[in-house]
Amino acid sequence: MKPRSLAALFVGPQGLRAGWGILLFLVTGVAIYLLLLLVALIDFTSELGLFMSEAMLLASVSAGTALMAWVEGRGVMSYGLSGPRAWPRFLWGSFWGAALLTLLVGALRASGHLAIERGFTAGADAILYGIAYAVVLLVVALAEEMLFRGYLQATLARLVGFWPAACLLSLAFGLVHRGNPGESEVGLVSAMLIGGVLCLCLRLSGSLWWSIGFHAAWDWAQAFLWGTPVSGFVLEGRLFQAQSAGAPLWSGGITGPEGSLLDPWTHRARDRAEL
Repeated sequence: MKPRSLAALFVGPQGLRAGWGILLFLVTGVAIYLLLLLVALIDFTSELGLFMSEAMLLASVSAGTALMAWVEGRGVMSYGLSGPRAWPRFLWGSFWGAALLTLLVGALRASGHLAIERGFTAGADAILYGIAYAVVLLVVALAEEMLFRGYLQATLARLVGFWPAACLLSLAFGLVHRGNPGESEVGLVSAMLIGGVLCLCLRLSGSLWWSIGFHAAWDWAQAFLWGTPVSGFVLEGRLFQAQSAGAPLWSGGITGPEGSLLDPWTHRARDRAEL
């Protein structure tokens, strides 16, 4: 095979071909994650271990993104993290994430499917826990948004178009939650649909910052503010404590509000299925 023909297998008019870019990104990320896993002396079944695994994921995704930015001659922030309105978008996303989750909790409480009582955390401890969880869940949001709606979304869109890529990655985003304790089928569908909504935000703004803020605040409002389970996880140091009541299909059960049919994302999916 001639050198020019061989080069054409890897490089096209837009630079490195999308398929090879995706493969290199995934191989790099997995390799770094496994390396960190080998050196980390942490019990990953503990709460701290779960948070550390997300920090390792962020490190792996960031390294893969940085490598591909270098290969493609682009800035490392160019995959959805650049732009002049990053801070306002992040703040608005955070507001809507906390607000919509609070509305969902209110609907569950009003319908008798959720009981809420004051938690055991107050004063300075509540402030410290609230800040700590905000930082940790921001790391979670950064890692997952960069993974599913960053480089992979931009590059896969070159192959199949934006919305087919968004559908595939939103499906993957939902399925990775399958390993969470207490996750339900309704919760998985909810995660997939939320992924689709966040892709729409990316499409409209060209930025990940609204989605990052929404993702972090939605989880923070569940885990700390209202003390509900998050995909089956219940954290310590909650401001309020929530207890589900009634049929899990409506209350969400041990999955949390995301597992309820009152969740607006699953409700819309059910309505479309009935049409």
